[in-house]
Amino acid sequence: MSNVITDHIKEYKCRYCGEEVTNTANGLLEKLTPKFKETNAFLAKIHDRRRRIRAYPKAS
Repeated sequence: MSNVITDHIKEYKCRYCGEEVTNTANGLLEKLTPKFKETNAFLAKIHDRRRRIRAYPKAS
């Protein structure tokens, strides 16, 4: 596994040929294109922000 984006989306890199793939919305693996890289980076940013907010709830 190359990179974990969210709990459900991951990027993989073949150790032999170096080809990169990612999970799609329907659960299949798709070649990692620049558009998928951009989308995954945005999803990772949102996921990280939400995870940090849940980790530190507001004091009541």
